[in-house]
Amino acid sequence: MVTAKEVKGNCHAGIEPGMKFVIDGLTLDFKKSDKVCAVAFASMYYRLFALSHGAKLNRFIQCPDTHIWDPDKGFASVLYEITVEDKSD
Repeated sequence: MVTAKEVKGNCHAGIEPGMKFVIDGLTLDFKKSDKVCAVAFASMYYRLFALSHGAKLNRFIQCPDTHIWDPDKGFASVLYEITVEDKSD
């Protein structure tokens, strides 16, 4: 699960704190997700894959979309947290 932990400024994708999206295996579960930012998802996919296979990586990732840093549109920043749930129970 990926959760927006902090949003500074105005995210142009409409992401707000607490919004989440859920990945089940290699599939986005749109029924359990709020809103998915394609730029954020694409930039963190490698990390999602690695974490789901037991890698020890930082679970926080910053949105890399340079569009949101455009001073004419207002500065923004989204910090996401990735959590991995064990489904073997």
